[in-house]
Amino acid sequence: MIDAGDKEVYQCFARDITERKRFQEERLHSQKIEAIGQVADGIAHDFRNALTAISGYNALGQDLLPEHHPALESLKRIDQVIGQANGLIKGLLTFSRRQETEQQSVELHQLVENSSDLFRRILPATITLEIDVASVQNFQVSADVTQLQQVLLNLMINARDAMPDGGTLRISLSPAPADRGDGSDTAGWVRIEVSDTGVGMPPEVQAHIFEPFFTTKPDEYGTGLGLAMVHSIVSQHGGRVEVRSTVGQGSTFTVLLPPATLDSIPDDAISSRNWKSGAGEMILLAEDHRYVREIMAATLRHVGYEVVQAEDGLALLDRYQAHRDHLRLLIADLDLPGCSGLDGLRQLRARGARLPAILITGTDSRDLSDQLDMETLLLRKPFQMATLARLVYSLLHQEARVDDQTHLDRPG
Repeated sequence: MIDAGDKEVYQCFARDITERKRFQEERLHSQKIEAIGQVADGIAHDFRNALTAISGYNALGQDLLPEHHPALESLKRIDQVIGQANGLIKGLLTFSRRQETEQQSVELHQLVENSSDLFRRILPATITLEIDVASVQNFQVSADVTQLQQVLLNLMINARDAMPDGGTLRISLSPAPADRGDGSDTAGWVRIEVSDTGVGMPPEVQAHIFEPFFTTKPDEYGTGLGLAMVHSIVSQHGGRVEVRSTVGQGSTFTVLLPPATLDSIPDDAISSRNWKSGAGEMILLAEDHRYVREIMAATLRHVGYEVVQAEDGLALLDRYQAHRDHLRLLIADLDLPGCSGLDGLRQLRARGARLPAILITGTDSRDLSDQLDMETLLLRKPFQMATLARLVYSLLHQEARVDDQTHLDRPG
């Protein structure tokens, strides 16, 4: 208040803090993402070690059984579940921006049909699953298969939880309309719709559903990450995700994806039935995770190699010294205790060792392309034992092409 004689004058100041609030919200969002990334990065290595061991024992079991053994179908189902489990960690790492997507050309209607058995297993008997992919045949999208499956799985789980008393869940594929009324051009795109007849959502909930940690579920049932991961994965694939919902009438999530590019052609699948055999060559294998080391050694012996094992970096150097005249190949984990696989390899190179090497790792955040020589490959976990066997054979015989480079990095 200002004293102006017989008048009272009030002076007011106003400041627009909209921009400051937006900045604070973005900063909080970034902090949440960073926290998720630190947690995900911390568990990814151990998680992938477990998946590598499970996948390896499963593949070896398939190879030891006769071709038409009734147990083979169940073992192949394990492969599908392993892919889903790997998708969980990949989706989380992608969501936290700690992993790039590994995209290839995927036939969308086949992916949905092949995943239908898994989808039905997670639904209670009170929910009817309808799948309509007839209108989209031979439509290729550029996608990371496990991440795209994770998108569908998360949307299905969200729909399931919205129908506690049962209902109908529908997945459909259709061509996306060229003119969507918002100025965007989606001609040639595909539309995936996941619809439910559940409780629906009011507008104030719809406005926040793609935010990390936002959930309307009780603490013991929801983390608030499922739909946030969906949004992040779809965005990294160049697509969009939208939602329509009415309270009491259910919800429909729409995922729009662009068509595949011409250079995203998938490699032929490698099965344990076409492993190439060795001729008794000696391989030094250094891996500190017991089960991963044992299944890798068992697989390599199964296809005809002699394997010398080391459980840490110091043992790697000792085993090399003891067998140096007979060793043909080194396989070493990057994160060996005592002396890392990369440091061990550098010491061997300094001693004049020219044998080819494969370094393996369970993390995605390390770019070592400028630290590897032309005799060294980097293989990322989880990988199929068939991929390892084919890669070993290729290196020992200097083949120009490796059949599966999904997890393979090479300098140059």
